[in-house]
Amino acid sequence: PAPGQVDVPLKMGLELPDPTNGRGNSAGFPVTIFFCGKQSVRNVKASISDQQGHLIRSLISTPEQPATYFTQWNTVCIIPEETLNSSSTYTVSINCIVNGKPFSKIFSFSTLAE
Repeated sequence: PAPGQVDVPLKMGLELPDPTNGRGNSAGFPVTIFFCGKQSVRNVKASISDQQGHLIRSLISTPEQPATYFTQWNTVCIIPEETLNSSSTYTVSINCIVNGKPFSKIFSFSTLAE
């Protein structure tokens, strides 16, 4: 989802290969952050939290530690281990080193009502 996006789906669709190690349909909607192709993205720390500030257990795929057997290039993906709650706001935080310089971003999105 984009910063401020509303009506974000609650769960992840079918992905092949499966980056969730078998969690499949129970995984929450993934948050994907793309960096330009020629940038070096390292030391990623990323998280998602609910509207009460509780961290959501998530799988984190990074250029240094991809969730699948093939490279994710310059993509960071946060995949909540459980389906997201409807009509809820979530906050994403990412900190990393991009081309040798610190990068930090915090943004929120809201899920659809079911």
